[in-house]
Amino acid sequence: MRNVIASHARAQLLKLLDSVEAGETITIMRRGKAIAVLAPPRPAREKSSTRDLPPRARRKPVVMSEEEILLAANRPRPR
Repeated sequence: MRNVIASHARAQLLKLLDSVEAGETITIMRRGKAIAVLAPPRPAREKSSTRDLPPRARRKPVVMSEEEILLAANRPRPR
């Protein structure tokens, strides 16, 4: 990991991005404090968990018998 002063980072951004693309992580400093980190993106992980799915897709399916389905379909709807 390399530290770079903010003014230098602004002037040399394209070179810094080339370094990040090569796998380096760069911390940008201003007045001795870290204000940003340039890092290569993490590899995309596969969606294998239900935790990664939207809430609607995580719901358990409702199991109804044919008779229950017909009763629900013929029930009058409230207005």
